[in-house]
Amino acid sequence: MDLPDLTSIDIELISKIIFGLISAFGAGTLAIYNIHQSKKSESELLEKFDKALAGSNKHLITELFRLIHGVYMDYPDVRKLIKRDDSTRILYALKKTPGYVTYKNGQFGYTMLGRYRWFRALDIATNLFNIVFVALGTIIAIAFFAFGGGMTSVLGFIGLLGGGFYLSILIRDRDYQKTISALISSQ
Repeated sequence: MDLPDLTSIDIELISKIIFGLISAFGAGTLAIYNIHQSKKSESELLEKFDKALAGSNKHLITELFRLIHGVYMDYPDVRKLIKRDDSTRILYALKKTPGYVTYKNGQFGYTMLGRYRWFRALDIATNLFNIVFVALGTIIAIAFFAFGGGMTSVLGFIGLLGGGFYLSILIRDRDYQKTISALISSQ
C-alpha cells in the first residue's frame, strides 16, 4: 500500500488550516468566557444595588443603576421606576430611543421633540416610504428571480432575502412604537 506523496505546499496548507481552526476555537472560547464573566459581574452589581436600596446612599444607588442599565436617572425617579410593574419595558425604551422618550417625576412620556405630532408624522411617513420601497424591491426581485437566467436569478433571490430581512426589521420597529404608545397612554 502506497502512501500519498505530500509536497511542502500541501503540508503548509494543512498547517494553516489547522492553526486557523485552533485560532477560531480559541476566539470562540474567549468570547463565551467573556460573556459568562459579564453576566457574573452584572449579578454582583445587582446584589450591591439591592443592598444599597435597603440603605439610603443616593449617590451609590444612582451610580449602580447607571452601571447596570446604562441610563442616567435621578434618585427619586430610580425609586419610582423600580416599583413599577412595567419597569423593564420602560428601561428598554429608554435605552433604545433616549432622545425620543423620557422618565421624569415618575412619569414615562415623550421628550419635547417626541411630543409634537408632526415629528411622529415624519416617523409614519418614513415607515410608509419604507414599505413602498420593500414592495417595489420585492416585485423587481421576483421578476429577476422568475424571468432572469443564471446570475440574474441569483441576484433576484438575494434581493428577496434582503427585502424580507428589511421588512422584518420594519415590523419589529412598528411593534416597538406601539409598545411605547401603549406605555405612555396607560399612565
